[in-house]
Amino acid sequence: MAEYYLTIKSIHMSCAYLSISLLLLRIFLSVYRPALLEQATLKYLPHVIDTVLLTCAMLMLTVIGPNHPFILVKIILLCVYIGCGYMTLRVAKTLIGKLIGTAVTLFVFIMIVGVAIYKSPLSWFAA
Repeated sequence: MAEYYLTIKSIHMSCAYLSISLLLLRIFLSVYRPALLEQATLKYLPHVIDTVLLTCAMLMLTVIGPNHPFILVKIILLCVYIGCGYMTLRVAKTLIGKLIGTAVTLFVFIMIVGVAIYKSPLSWFAA
């Protein structure tokens, strides 16, 4: 399994960037063209991408082991990211609410990337 770690990590990173890009597109469409969100591609593709993302994360976890504190922080931040995305797409009805939700969601995503880069629960503050 260790020999495939870099491949799995590359797929994981690609899915993470696809996930945030698609989320931002869906937030934009929820404001300007909400009818497009009913298309099958925009309904189901995020779930496929997130499933591949989480599967790759679990595979990488089996290689490096769960005894690293940054992994728990990434899992917690992932739950916060999902919650913020849900609140922004489904709960926020006003443009201001969607803008605030988008800003918070982007902040959480950037923190997840920092945790992944520095392998520290302090994220960008570990540098």
